[in-house]
Amino acid sequence: MKKTLIALSLSLTLVWSCAEKDTTAPPAPVVDPIESPTPRLRASVTGSAEFGATIKISGAASDVTATADKFTARWRAEVEFTKDATNTLSVTATDVAGNVSEATVVTVVQASPQASSIKLSLTAPLAKAGELVGLSARVLDQYGHEMPDAQVPFESAPALA
Repeated sequence: MKKTLIALSLSLTLVWSCAEKDTTAPPAPVVDPIESPTPRLRASVTGSAEFGATIKISGAASDVTATADKFTARWRAEVEFTKDATNTLSVTATDVAGNVSEATVVTVVQASPQASSIKLSLTAPLAKAGELVGLSARVLDQYGHEMPDAQVPFESAPALA
């Protein structure tokens, strides 16, 4: 009887993948122009940033986040302003590797509408002697918008005869 010796050899090879970690911050996000001063307490803030980046907006009534589109790099966020204050918005982009960009700083002044002028107009452009002509008043705010609910007190002078 012959004995056969079978030798079995196992070889284990480990391959480590050494990919470089992304440590480069994305460029600062671009913020589209925002009306300032504004009577609005809430506005849609838009802009562009690195594709797929998370956008963080702070400095308003509350912090807001948005995501830059993976195809267009455009982003949009609804921001609520602090009433009757200067809102200094700090907008940053964070890429998928967690790198944070420099901040883009935008100042938005929120000012509640206040009556600033009265526009008077005659109800008829021409009048003949003895006809009554009315005078209408419109109250405008500092932005030139009509304030239909504003009260306008009048004092009458003696009638001209």
